[in-house]
Amino acid sequence: LICSSYQDKEIVVIANINSPRQIVVSGTQDGVFDVIEKSKKSGAKLAIELKVSGAFHSPLMKPARAGLKKILDSTKFRSPQYPFYNNVNGKIILSGEKIKLSLIKQLEKPVLWTKSIIEMKNSGAESFLEVGPGKVLQGLNKRIDSSLISKGVDSLLKIEDLNV
Repeated sequence: LICSSYQDKEIVVIANINSPRQIVVSGTQDGVFDVIEKSKKSGAKLAIELKVSGAFHSPLMKPARAGLKKILDSTKFRSPQYPFYNNVNGKIILSGEKIKLSLIKQLEKPVLWTKSIIEMKNSGAESFLEVGPGKVLQGLNKRIDSSLISKGVDSLLKIEDLNV
């Protein structure tokens, strides 16, 4: 609701729906700062600036589309052996070409993490593995559905020791 009030002034859009209670916005700097203040006044538990290098997942990324498309077009995408859930709409993609298109769309569209995880659960997924440093995704998954098992590995050694 707050973001929709910026149509003619600044650009502010939802960039990530990380969990039912965590939403990230993206846009022009003044617009984002204004949304932070309005969110605090509206009773948001936490509203802070994230230190990022761009207005990711917003219309402000449109100039990067051509460069990304050129790189992706030079790469052959095969169809996956396992279902690929894209974060643009949370649905399964089974075509390499459609995966490529979803990556291009992701520049300007929000990350629908919550919807993706719920779709995976509805398809039978019960546990998740976060690969890389930190536990951000594990925490988000717990807030989305506490019945899901989420674990993580942060090194090649731990991956090699993993029994899946």
